[in-house]
Amino acid sequence: MTATEQPSAEYVRESMRKSWGARTQAYIDEASSNTAAHTLVLLQLLPPPAGGRVLDVATGPGVVAIAAAQALGPDGQVVATDLAPEWEAEIARRAREAGLNNVSFRAMGAEALDLPDASFDVAYCQFGLMFVPDPVQALREIRRVLKPGGELGVVVWSAPDRVLCFSLVNRHLGPLVPPEAPELRLPTPLSLGEPGLIERQVSEAGFRDVRSERHTLDFVSKSIEELWTLRVEQGPPAVRAAIQGLSGAERDQLRERILADLAPYTRDGAVRLPSEAIYVTAKK
Repeated sequence: MTATEQPSAEYVRESMRKSWGARTQAYIDEASSNTAAHTLVLLQLLPPPAGGRVLDVATGPGVVAIAAAQALGPDGQVVATDLAPEWEAEIARRAREAGLNNVSFRAMGAEALDLPDASFDVAYCQFGLMFVPDPVQALREIRRVLKPGGELGVVVWSAPDRVLCFSLVNRHLGPLVPPEAPELRLPTPLSLGEPGLIERQVSEAGFRDVRSERHTLDFVSKSIEELWTLRVEQGPPAVRAAIQGLSGAERDQLRERILADLAPYTRDGAVRLPSEAIYVTAKK
């Protein structure tokens, strides 16, 4: 794909802002409890320093921000940032329910952090960097706002064949969705899953002591019905449009095929799809 065929950075940012702003509740219902399991691993690999200052970039519902704030103690501070301002209310709710007053939210993109140089001890970015138009620039910005010796923790999804929470359903839905023009093609959750890619990007951004690990955790849906509703009926606009264009018989056949693929991963009513994530830590 040539430079002229690439979607513009502004188009990607605005599309992502609108998409995530419109899907906050659906993401909370489907994914936040599953990403919280990865947060436990991330904070074990890179614990927040007691009383320190932590940045959580592309925070979404604030899963990492809240967990870090609890670990920091009352003398620590967490700044959570996200391109979509709609997440602020959810983070405030979570902080209030957790009895925390050391978490603040600011709406901003990852590639241009409106934050002072050398102001954080640790920065996290869990399952957000994949959607940024220029991940290396975002990583450079994160490095800029870290103190000398400050540490980075990034989590991205792995390659499609290792991330069943997306690939198993998508292999049925993909053929139904018309291909987008290259200049309109947006990043996906699996955009940084190519082996070695995220590690190279972190190094390119100027970080040192770059290390990576892979961990596979089950992505759990309470039931097949919930998964079908959230991933298909309430899925991205292109998926919803494709489903609406099917006849009743075609829709039933699609549902049967998806449910047949999900059956081996269903236990006690819940669907458990093994999904691998890549964890990268580094130092400024």
